[in-house]
Amino acid sequence: MLSECSDRERLSAALREFGVAARFPLALLDRPGPAACRFWADEGAAAVVAQLGGNVIPLFRRGCGRAVAEWLRAQSGLLTQMIVPEPLGNELLGISRLPSHRTSVTEMLAEMRELRAEAPADLRVAGTEDSVRLAQLYRPQTFAVAEFLPFPERFRYALAAGRFCYIERDGRPVAACHTLPEAAGIGQVMGVVTDPGYRGRGLGRAVVTGLCRMLLDGGLAPQLFYETRNNATRGLYRSLGFEDRIAYLTIDFL
Repeated sequence: MLSECSDRERLSAALREFGVAARFPLALLDRPGPAACRFWADEGAAAVVAQLGGNVIPLFRRGCGRAVAEWLRAQSGLLTQMIVPEPLGNELLGISRLPSHRTSVTEMLAEMRELRAEAPADLRVAGTEDSVRLAQLYRPQTFAVAEFLPFPERFRYALAAGRFCYIERDGRPVAACHTLPEAAGIGQVMGVVTDPGYRGRGLGRAVVTGLCRMLLDGGLAPQLFYETRNNATRGLYRSLGFEDRIAYLTIDFL
């Protein structure tokens, strides 16, 4: 049975046993405040769930998924999305009925150690005054999976735990991305988007390159998720220097 846990030492020790799959939850654990994450764990810490808003990241030892499945059922109506390492996700799907959800999407977590491109000279770092202008790029259904967070929360959390970068053309933002969070040695890159009218000009590549340059210069390893079936995206990120680390299932709840 999972219960809410705020013992940072216990959670940190438990998460570290899950290796690379726990780097994102560990980074959330290391950034309290506006981007704080809630955690649940079973008595032996064989299963840990990190929750940010309606988004959950469950980690558990093989064969210990039943407690997580029961916890997910109890949260019905409160969840937006689950991101779980692929083998564990398949175990969950096979245990019992989860809350109503869409077909899972397979995504790859990739990490960069060395950037293979030049950063753009016109990269801008957003401040609170840019919220309304950037919101135009993050309209509903911008992404193939459900929004990790609605834009106001996305923007607030990104500024609290990372940074938001964008490129302007014709006096307005046309490409953007952000980190959430920056901690535990990583900068998790999210929300890569380009205005449809400006696609095909390399602006998405440029804004990611600029953000990654800032992270690497700050001693952080950039990480991001991409859909494994999207060959164009995979080719883009590999050309920048991202290397595949672990496959995940992303499940949007209805």
